[in-house]
Amino acid sequence: GWSMAPLHRDIAHAYAEVRRTGSYPGTETTSAVDYLDYLRWQREILDRSDDLAGWWRSELDGVDTRPLLIPDAEPGVERRAEVVEVAFDTPTRRRLTELTDGHVTEFMAVHALFAALLHRLHAVPDTHVAGAASDIVIGTPVAGRNDPRLADVVGMFVNSVVLRTPVDGSAGFASLLDSVRHRDLEALARADMPFEQIVSMLNPPRTERHPLFQIALVFDTRLKDTAETPGPVFADLG
Repeated sequence: GWSMAPLHRDIAHAYAEVRRTGSYPGTETTSAVDYLDYLRWQREILDRSDDLAGWWRSELDGVDTRPLLIPDAEPGVERRAEVVEVAFDTPTRRRLTELTDGHVTEFMAVHALFAALLHRLHAVPDTHVAGAASDIVIGTPVAGRNDPRLADVVGMFVNSVVLRTPVDGSAGFASLLDSVRHRDLEALARADMPFEQIVSMLNPPRTERHPLFQIALVFDTRLKDTAETPGPVFADLG
């Protein structure tokens, strides 16, 4: 998604040049780096990834990968991912900002609310899955463009990050928000390790389910051409 803005700009520039001069523009770029630079940086990170691997191994030790919302599909029955989009209107966005109180990001606040919701759904009788879930595990994509020089580079930088949130039903929401803030910062600071390497390292049982997490929280803050307000997307990966 982030590649679309520089791609649209480059196409528009090329089209204008063809209309103006009748020839295609050159291939020169104003960006200080390119995608090959990013690949080299990632290789350097992976070459010294022992600390990253150790942290992820400890963080996800004993993680429960069972579905949080619906039970496992029967053998031979195909499961498909479902997506729920939530757009925040202005009053909701204002209340969310008040909830963060300058202490956490909007993403962390939504993550904490979502974890609390999943915990509560499990605690309600007659839901799909019995028993309260105290170990909430979701995934989230990160743009992977931490270096500002990558802002105008077209390429695939996205990685999936596993966020593990213990939820204590007897504690208050402020305690949960503090816990989410701490754990999200720790995980996102180590988002450079590719998700597929974490899966390979932990080697969870291979089933028809998505490995390590069954639900993804996608928080889209990109400015759009319409007046839509940014909001989260909850994806049940099946």
